[in-house]
Amino acid sequence: MMQLACHLTAEDFQKYNTKLQKHSKLIKFVKIAVWFLVGYFASTIIQLLLPSYIFTGFDKAHGWLLVFSGLLFIFSTVMAAIWHRRKGTEAWYEKISGEYKWELNAQGVFISYDGKSNFYSWARVISVTETEDSWFVNIKSSFALVIPKRAKLIADDLCFLTEVANYWSAHPDNHGLTLQSDVLEGVKQKPFWGDLLLNIQTGAKLVFLKDINSLDFKVRTSQIAALVTIDLLTYAAFDYYQYMPDAIFNLYGLTEYAAAFLLFLITALIISHRVLSWGWLARLMVMLLASVIVVTSIYLVIDSILLKQAWYSNNSKLAWIVWSIQIAWILLAVARSLKLLYGLPKHTIVYLLAIYSTFVLAGPGFLTRQQFFIEDYREETSEKDTQRIDEEAIYYQQPEFVGNMLTQLKPERKGVVDLYFIGFAGNAYQNVFSNEVKFAKNLFDHQFDTTGRSALLINNQATINTIPLANTHNLASTIDGVAKLMNLDEDILFLFLSSHGSKSFEISTSFYPFDMNDVPANKVKEILDHSGIKNRVIVVSACYSGGFIDVLKNEDTLILTAARKDRSSFGCSNEEQYTYFGDAYFVQALKNERSFIQAFTKAQKIISAKEKKEQADSLPSLPQIFVGKSIKTKLDALTIQLANKS
Repeated sequence: MMQLACHLTAEDFQKYNTKLQKHSKLIKFVKIAVWFLVGYFASTIIQLLLPSYIFTGFDKAHGWLLVFSGLLFIFSTVMAAIWHRRKGTEAWYEKISGEYKWELNAQGVFISYDGKSNFYSWARVISVTETEDSWFVNIKSSFALVIPKRAKLIADDLCFLTEVANYWSAHPDNHGLTLQSDVLEGVKQKPFWGDLLLNIQTGAKLVFLKDINSLDFKVRTSQIAALVTIDLLTYAAFDYYQYMPDAIFNLYGLTEYAAAFLLFLITALIISHRVLSWGWLARLMVMLLASVIVVTSIYLVIDSILLKQAWYSNNSKLAWIVWSIQIAWILLAVARSLKLLYGLPKHTIVYLLAIYSTFVLAGPGFLTRQQFFIEDYREETSEKDTQRIDEEAIYYQQPEFVGNMLTQLKPERKGVVDLYFIGFAGNAYQNVFSNEVKFAKNLFDHQFDTTGRSALLINNQATINTIPLANTHNLASTIDGVAKLMNLDEDILFLFLSSHGSKSFEISTSFYPFDMNDVPANKVKEILDHSGIKNRVIVVSACYSGGFIDVLKNEDTLILTAARKDRSSFGCSNEEQYTYFGDAYFVQALKNERSFIQAFTKAQKIISAKEKKEQADSLPSLPQIFVGKSIKTKLDALTIQLANKS
């Protein structure tokens, strides 16, 4: 057994801390990153407070989180300045100064100070480093134990390094291993499921402010993986519950979660670097995951219950209050984790909270915000296809269907730029067309405020008795009916045509046994002109759809097409859920973007990449866009209006 003792002063702690900081190689990178974030904070404040928006896809909730993170950085800087001005560091070191005793024996290293003691098993020792005046015993669960050489008792003629090596090698958990090399986790663990349950229980105690110790958590790589899996499944279950029983898995949700987890991992690395304690990294991740899972689970349960209430919506004041409480609770859990783990001064904890808030809470606002499950618009038609269609009865019902649909639409609102949506799926033999117009309607109702102002015309066996047919007469009747509800000078019509196309620039309206005429581009123009609707956004998802531009373009119209006038588009088959264009524009780009024009730019890149991968032997579709000068001004006003409402 070896015993050491000495008095550690504030100057000793300052010297040791300075030595540790000199080994840091990321200081410059962190400083650059901080200034980079400052620029984002400034631009986000402009976005939230001024009528012009820089990041139209960055929602207000994450915008305010980013501003809040910036304020935390500023607040922590002010606290740090006051701390240093009042010589807080010196006072902190003075507080922990005193008589320290170390005892090395066969079990490990005992440290005692001011009536308190800690024990570190040899299984947790990674390596030992000797400097001119100190020994650094590097521990798995902290950065290092510093033992001044003057602490060695004069009467003790034992060599410190030799004794450490002997004790370390003799420990059963280190059998066959060599000091200063990677070692296995020495502490005997409970079975996997027992540790997982214990971690979640301890996380719950942490968030409910119960008395715990950071060492109560069981740290293993498998525990981190399990907690991440639980977190993922929690969000997936919530998404599924929202759309059950018509939920369908969305792969984009998985990729977005992976990106969000990467932000979390980067945050944990930054925190470990800033506190100079890489040995605590795994424990930090376990503590944060276990505690935040508890908070988010409670929030998602409450939110899912409230969403089932007719009086509750995601944009209501109550929703914002519940969401804000969740954010505050998460930050409280993170702050307590940092305090328990590192015992840091308050200003440092606030600074680390700012880092966490920036990357983990605000950072996902730059992602696509895809869900794990979305509503399944695909219809099983195998049995329905065998049903006999009463052609005559369906034809006679069309005026009633269209009339009922129009009577349910809301009139325009004074002083508000109202957007009206009409979706037209012309071909009945591939469900992709009806799938994407239904998805687009749902997207517009939730994101573009068209609830009560959206209509569908669909040729499909599954909707034959509920939704009007997509033919020329119904299209004209619907557009005329919508025009009567609009303020023709102020409001905007979004017309989405999805079907097969032709080299003569026609939209197919195929549905056996009905004998329908295809809808040419000039007929669409005639219908729109007759209605008197001035402000138009027309999206044509079809082969050769670029030919519609020359016919329909004017200064009050935005036209987007899935292909150039001499090119085919892709994805028109029963094997696909949406066409290439429908998936890229509505499902991926527009779902996270209020600007129709910017979303189109994103969709072009998505389509190009997909065609290079899956249609390498075919000519690219080359989606086209035409932007009228007058409609652009109207759409900018609509974008600002929608952003202010969110």
